[in-house]
Amino acid sequence: TDYIKKSVGLAGEDEVQIPLPSDDSAIARRVASLNQDGTLAKPIEFGEVGGDLARIGDEDALALLQEVARKGASVKDPTGFLKFKLKAKLAALGGATESAADDETKILKRVEWLNDFGGLLQDIDYGRVAASLQAVGLEHAMTILRELEDKRTAVRDPNNFILNSVKASARLKAGGPPPAAPAAPAPTASNAAELKALSSFMTFLQQDPRVKRPVKICE
Repeated sequence: TDYIKKSVGLAGEDEVQIPLPSDDSAIARRVASLNQDGTLAKPIEFGEVGGDLARIGDEDALALLQEVARKGASVKDPTGFLKFKLKAKLAALGGATESAADDETKILKRVEWLNDFGGLLQDIDYGRVAASLQAVGLEHAMTILRELEDKRTAVRDPNNFILNSVKASARLKAGGPPPAAPAAPAPTASNAAELKALSSFMTFLQQDPRVKRPVKICE
């Protein structure tokens, strides 16, 4: 409808309020069906995603719900998954281009691409890693995600990989000069006496005519 199209154009603006689809809408019926089937890891919280599903229209919303159904129990948080997908979809429908999109949108789109086409062993949970990736900046976030893609067959948990990479970067950035070596312990009175006795003995050896060659203390 014109109302939905207009709302999509304003996606992301706080003042826009999209009502939930009615209970007899195709979107609401599909969500109810998925929740009743018991094939999902947990029910979809319709109140949290219904408005954004309405924003993108029935066709795209139903296709997105079909993707959730296809993934089944492998999606640990169907509501969070839908929120992530909807955010990327709304950013695209809102007319954000690659050159004009803000850093968060670029990172989000890259994560979505990796989840869909990157061949990862497990989907990235954007809610877990978003703040960390945004904190290191766009360029470094993209480097971490590219490294993840390169190592995709060896990384069992992409979320931990991203979080650990961010932590390692933070440690490296904050690192100063290496710690100074501990100072040698001061000689004790006992050690000083032994050293004095050794020195006297060496002097005696050096003066003894029977010694054919100088004796070094290391010997």
